[in-house]
Amino acid sequence: MYTFDRILNLLSIKINFLTDKSNWMQTVRPKWPDLHFKSFLKTFQVTFLLFLLILLNGFTDRVYSQVITRTFSAGANAGNPITQRAPITEIIDFKNYSDALASSVGGQSFEVLLLSGHTLKFKIKKTGNIFEPNIIPTYPNASMGAVPTYNPPAPALAALYSVSGPTDATFILEDIGVYKPDGSKATSWNIVIIDAESTNDNPESISTKTDGEAWFAWDLITNTNNNPQQTGTGTQTVRWDGTTSGVTGAYAAASVKPNKITAQMLGAKQGIALAIQSYIADKTTAVCSGFSFNTTPTEIKPATEISYTWSDPVIMGSNGSASISGASAQILNVSSVSQTLTNLTNSAATATYTITPHHNSGTDLVPFNLTVTVNPKPAVIAPVNPITVCSGAMVNIDISAANASGTTYSWIASAHANISGATNGSGNIITQ
Repeated sequence: MYTFDRILNLLSIKINFLTDKSNWMQTVRPKWPDLHFKSFLKTFQVTFLLFLLILLNGFTDRVYSQVITRTFSAGANAGNPITQRAPITEIIDFKNYSDALASSVGGQSFEVLLLSGHTLKFKIKKTGNIFEPNIIPTYPNASMGAVPTYNPPAPALAALYSVSGPTDATFILEDIGVYKPDGSKATSWNIVIIDAESTNDNPESISTKTDGEAWFAWDLITNTNNNPQQTGTGTQTVRWDGTTSGVTGAYAAASVKPNKITAQMLGAKQGIALAIQSYIADKTTAVCSGFSFNTTPTEIKPATEISYTWSDPVIMGSNGSASISGASAQILNVSSVSQTLTNLTNSAATATYTITPHHNSGTDLVPFNLTVTVNPKPAVIAPVNPITVCSGAMVNIDISAANASGTTYSWIASAHANISGATNGSGNIITQ
């Protein structure tokens, strides 16, 4: 493979040769003005250089992901962070992967539109064996694609698979980022690496390094008693080594918010898949007792494509679960999260909802928590009315609520032609 500098040198040599007055072009086309010919060649040179720059820096290929549902009931999900209460994995479809681009200096760039409305962006650089997109399951007996949980929906999606063995290849995924519909970067995401073939004792191995949080066990996909050995969870490098011959299971591991991942694959023919989980950060809001709250997350698509449901919220306050009334589960899909809550105590209480967004395609997205603080409605003890004071004397009126300590107030003084000194203000005591 030529380097960029080498290509420039070769191109310059050709241009110098063709523009020399003694060269063959002046003999074959003596009527073509030298100035016009040089101008044409300069234009050709610039155009060709721009083409090379695009090639070497990689094309952006906007591809779409397919979705499978993951739950805690299947596989080894005990290691998942607490923020992922019901993981939804979107597997990336690599049908537009180009080994030539991925092997170039600039690599191949991808943008993947997720069902949540987020966009996953990353670049792939590869060295070693030739790989191609291969429909999952990449190998007839591979666990990924054979196990119902990981049986991709139609149209079938493609993982990356070596064309021939033995395999000795390295994939670098860099500039990884998840972006909200407004273009800002998401707060967090998980990148999931999945063994898309069968790592057995040929010997075969896959070793993957992350610069994000340490790898945690995502799943063991298997329809057999023979599984590879997984080491390195809880560290920056996770490794899968084949231990038996024939059909084996497949591991998947995840890292939170990596910017760069490097995967080295050794052995016979090998396959690897990539998945993503983006989720909404937990939210908080506050309302006064008897008033409604209304929340629509801005990180995902609008209500035309996303709706919400939630279970009974967890109530906490001085009177336990009886501290708030009006909080209930929402079984039917609604376009926003809203309820009217009443605080039945004299101090602040909270209602914490676990909310599941639903895409209109029928896919459940990752739940998030919403904690609503409900402040008690102040009950002011009215002072003796009217209050009589002498002209020019100071008046102090305590307006503190009997049932809501820490509450502050504001007031408006009505103008009177014969009285001066009364002004608007805020606080707990009117002193004027």
